[in-house]
Amino acid sequence: MTDNNTTNKPTKMSLASFVRDPRNRKLVRVMRTASGIGLLVAASGLIAARFFGENISALNMGLCTAFATFGLTILLSELLHFLKERRNHA
Repeated sequence: MTDNNTTNKPTKMSLASFVRDPRNRKLVRVMRTASGIGLLVAASGLIAARFFGENISALNMGLCTAFATFGLTILLSELLHFLKERRNHA
């Protein structure tokens, strides 16, 4: 990605600016939904494994963990960006 094709120097895009970019709105919405579902499935899988003795595949738990981690990374990035802006305006 370059700066409006005025230079060949690539611009640095933080996760917070990626999330806020209107062009990425659908992708971010899908990833938030998937991360929420992944977190719920991972939690329910752990509960089922603990209390009911069910076996859960490592691939399923790995995918759920990856989605949950991505969702939490977005959430923490937005929170840090919000706190930084709030501190700068105070």
